[in-house]
Amino acid sequence: TSVTYMNKRNSVRMQTRAFFPIGSIFVIDAMHVPFGCSVWPAIWTKGPDWPVGGEIDIVEQVNLAPSNQMTLHTANGCTQATDVKQSGKTLSTNCSATGGSAPAGGCSVMEQQSASFGKAFADNGGGVWATQLDVTGVL
Repeated sequence: TSVTYMNKRNSVRMQTRAFFPIGSIFVIDAMHVPFGCSVWPAIWTKGPDWPVGGEIDIVEQVNLAPSNQMTLHTANGCTQATDVKQSGKTLSTNCSATGGSAPAGGCSVMEQQSASFGKAFADNGGGVWATQLDVTGVL
């Protein structure tokens, strides 16, 4: 919709105080994710005492970006290994919330699938994201 100057769009924030331990799997099945100018849809997990408790951005992107960007935010000293097997493109290996490539720092991976976000994602009828917290890392 068109929003006149000085008015704001409605937004939604859902959150839980539940704790999800190592071994948890998050599955997000979305038919549509908003996209367009001034839109910033995201699905994040966040530990207590950010950034020490960490943050995993499973789904995140802004404006008209065509692909999903996944990011880990941590305390200083954490890095992403360079020998990981992944389909995305690593943008930064520095996971520190005060470094890296994401707007709030962190190590980021840009999805390479053409319909992982935006208009192509919506036109494709949506999709599924899955993330596992594992003792070896975030899968």
